[in-house]
Amino acid sequence: MHFLVHVNPHNAEVRQSMKYCPNFCRRPAAIGLLLFFTLLNVHSIFAQGAEKAVSLPAAWKIVREKNYSVQELQNRIQQAQQEISILKTQFLPVVAVRQLYNYVSKVAQVEVPIPLPGVNPFTIQAGVKNQYDMAILIKQPVFTGFRTRNLVLAGTEQKRIWQLQKTILLHKLYLQTGQLYYAIQLNVLEQRVLVQSIQRAGDQLENVRNLFRAHQAIQFDTLEVANRRLAIQNQLKKLKNFHQILLGKFRFLLNINESISVPDITANSLKLKLKSQAFYEQLALKNRPEIQQLTGVQRAQSFRKKAIRSAFFPQIYANAAYHYARPGVNFFKNQWMKYATIGVNAQWQLWNWGQTRHQMEKSELEIQRIGLQRLQLQNQIRQEIVEACQYLQNAKEQILLQKKLVLQERKRFNLIKNKYAQGLATNTDVSSAEKALTTAELLLQKDKIDWFHYRLQLDYAAGVIGQK
Repeated sequence: MHFLVHVNPHNAEVRQSMKYCPNFCRRPAAIGLLLFFTLLNVHSIFAQGAEKAVSLPAAWKIVREKNYSVQELQNRIQQAQQEISILKTQFLPVVAVRQLYNYVSKVAQVEVPIPLPGVNPFTIQAGVKNQYDMAILIKQPVFTGFRTRNLVLAGTEQKRIWQLQKTILLHKLYLQTGQLYYAIQLNVLEQRVLVQSIQRAGDQLENVRNLFRAHQAIQFDTLEVANRRLAIQNQLKKLKNFHQILLGKFRFLLNINESISVPDITANSLKLKLKSQAFYEQLALKNRPEIQQLTGVQRAQSFRKKAIRSAFFPQIYANAAYHYARPGVNFFKNQWMKYATIGVNAQWQLWNWGQTRHQMEKSELEIQRIGLQRLQLQNQIRQEIVEACQYLQNAKEQILLQKKLVLQERKRFNLIKNKYAQGLATNTDVSSAEKALTTAELLLQKDKIDWFHYRLQLDYAAGVIGQK
């Protein structure tokens, strides 16, 4: 295996060392310093190569798998499923074991009223003082006014409500992730525009310096171009620093620690197409989880109302028991005996001062309140779609117009640069044209990213964000 070591002569540290070490490559200390900076550059290259490129769909997948709030809601869903299982057990019989001991201080005495020949009068004890009973009890609900059935249905709706709450949270996280993702994209695009602007300013500075050496330009011209180039470099440095801040926020949102990068937006991804507003409104009514959640809350409340109404019906239970007792059914014998009992228990509440009726009226008012909240939400979603469509239409027009403006500014810059070379334009004219071109290119990139932002908002309003 062979390694090719490249020494960058423009590296500030290496250049500084060469300045103070004339025989740089002949001294062991200098060679060690050279290897140090070489390894530092190699480490930087490998660190950049180790960055994980995260596309927007991949970022959505990471959020879905690693976000703690999503995991918390998943736990809520599992709890709701356990609650359903608990409610379903009310359909099944309850089996219990009972052990009983009673001590009776007095036992009933039965006297024989008819005298028997040759027998003295006597009494018979009806029972014993020490009583034992071991039994297996079974209680089976027969009819409870459909109370258990409605509670199970309400629990099922509650589980679905938590599932929709998870979807709502995911949609909000998708929107937040997408906005941050495109903010990073805008930062990268702006950096590229400024790099091109620095290149143009550098070329202009070289031309002005050549003219200055030929005594065809003054020193002020070189200072003006150099200052503009330095100002753009400072602006680029700020963007690079802000880029690291944005990546830090992105990693925090994704709940990951490794270094990541964002792949560039392709030209094919910018499709300036929109369907009708009515189409997105119908899509929202079908897919928006907030609407489905309120519908589920309304249904759950309706089932709870029916469960309350079950109090108007009799509650019937079947009971069975198997006993092993002393005494048994024969109280006159103090002996262990096995026997079984079967019975039906019915309870019907006839009057509770209107408590059940008031509870049902309260539930009905809650159902009406949720219905009004649902109508308000539909109006709000419709307004969100209207605004998103209008913003997208405006962004589309701005992109088309800005593209034309960029072409015109580029032609204008090239024309003035050629005139400057012929001595027909001033250095100020060139700087002004270059600044106008840079501003137009920055606005074009901003308009493109605005399109993606508004498209995200439209997908969120229609309830289809994260499905692509």
